[in-house]
Amino acid sequence: MKALAGVALLALFAVQPAIATPGQSDADVQAWGKSNAAFTEFAKKTALGGYSTYRAYVMVDNHKGEYSALLDKTGVYGEYVTFSFDYPAEWNMAGHKSFMQDAIAKVYGASVAADFDSANKLPDATDSREMYKGKQFAYIATLNSLLTVRLDVLPQILKNLDNCYDIFCSSS
Repeated sequence: MKALAGVALLALFAVQPAIATPGQSDADVQAWGKSNAAFTEFAKKTALGGYSTYRAYVMVDNHKGEYSALLDKTGVYGEYVTFSFDYPAEWNMAGHKSFMQDAIAKVYGASVAADFDSANKLPDATDSREMYKGKQFAYIATLNSLLTVRLDVLPQILKNLDNCYDIFCSSS
């Protein structure tokens, strides 16, 4: 009974992942990042002109990646994990679904990994980009990065993928 009560308390106080939720506060991202056992060196790396970037390192299948959460004055506007430390320059995240699955599970946990596992692959794939749409989130593999975004921001991100270099840019 004590163990059950402990599990219930743990679930009650568990911090939810920051997964690109616009408006999530700086404090929320800090609490989640610092409590995420997969991360090392989680810290705010830049804070210029009202914009902040949190970064951390994460190991996935013996490959070092860098997690980034991007915030403006209203909160999180994007998150991604980039793997560029020990992969050859020509390596591409697209086509490596099992690695994407492992990365999502490591950073966000089993629930989000299950969403990715059951996600539908979108038809707009290229040699360097794959997109999946789950019930909770959308997942975009592009070059050496994996993005996890809310479903309601997916159309704007898809537009940005074709219209500008930075997927988080504003385009009309």
